[in-house]
Amino acid sequence: MSSPTTAATCTWAGGNNVWTNIAQWSCGVQPGSIDNVFISTPGSIVSISNINANAGTISLGSGNQLNITNSSLFIFNNAVTNNGTFTIGGAAGTADLRSGSGNVTFTGTGTIVLNDTAGLARMFSGGFVFGSGQTVRGSGQMGVNQTIFSNAGLISSDVNTRNLSIDVTGGNGGVGAGNGFGTNTASGLFNTGTMQAANGGTFVVRKRAI
Repeated sequence: MSSPTTAATCTWAGGNNVWTNIAQWSCGVQPGSIDNVFISTPGSIVSISNINANAGTISLGSGNQLNITNSSLFIFNNAVTNNGTFTIGGAAGTADLRSGSGNVTFTGTGTIVLNDTAGLARMFSGGFVFGSGQTVRGSGQMGVNQTIFSNAGLISSDVNTRNLSIDVTGGNGGVGAGNGFGTNTASGLFNTGTMQAANGGTFVVRKRAI
């Protein structure tokens, strides 16, 4: 891990490899919770498998993929520029994308795919803010009886016979309440974008939806 007091810039060297391969990172170590991660070389596929991984911020360039299988990726410094594809799940076990602290904002024109066809695929903890260019699609869980979601993009349950569920039933306040968005004790859903079921998928929203 990098120094606990100084954020490192960790740039991926390109190609298809695993997150834990330190030879792939310009910082010479596996990124830590305050480090700024850049995956910019087109055609890169970075795989997080069977570990807990951390990052401060992430910038995922166009044509690149970040795949999470049977692992958790924690984002601590609340900013993701996503012009590529995050894939959560697709293999046995539990795959999580989680906020390490507060609300994580996704900007750019990328896609987040949840795939629970072989195991659990989840996004939860803190809050997630999806900008107008972001697409969240597939089947899995957004929120696990907790979490705040703000969507200005597209959320689509589009896998035939499967569910994409948003479960924000935990906490003690909805968006706009005195203890609403931006706190760690409330759960809620605020949507100014599009939420849809398509291709035989089912959309499930549990409580406190605004």
